[in-house]
Amino acid sequence: VCSSDLDIAAEQSALLRHELIILQCPMYWFSIPAILKIWFDQVFTYQFAYGSKGDKLKHKKLLLSMTIGQPEQNFSTEQHSLLEDFLSPIQKSALYTGMEYLKPVFLYDISTVLGHTHTEIRTRAKQHSLKLNQYLQAIRTD
Repeated sequence: VCSSDLDIAAEQSALLRHELIILQCPMYWFSIPAILKIWFDQVFTYQFAYGSKGDKLKHKKLLLSMTIGQPEQNFSTEQHSLLEDFLSPIQKSALYTGMEYLKPVFLYDISTVLGHTHTEIRTRAKQHSLKLNQYLQAIRTD
């Protein structure tokens, strides 16, 4: 994607209309997809997201919902979660702009490479959407 493919004003306007921003994406090479990184770079601009007048995202909530092909145990040890390391730039970006970074919601082990059928993946994706919806309901009651 080129930066010219983004309607930055429309993206920023959409962010202004909502208090909760949900980023739904797959994990690509231990991070967010490049297109989402480009979105951050182009939309979270000086004097919009940061800077002396860049308070437009302040107090909004950011929630990352991510699908991950590998099993959950591949990303944690007893003492540490590797995903916290991998997603630290997203968390730091949210905090830098004054947003509240919510605990991410993950769907692990969701790959045909690991032998899962498309039907199994669809079923697990529906379960993930229900889990996400329950999480959102809990956020609203806080």
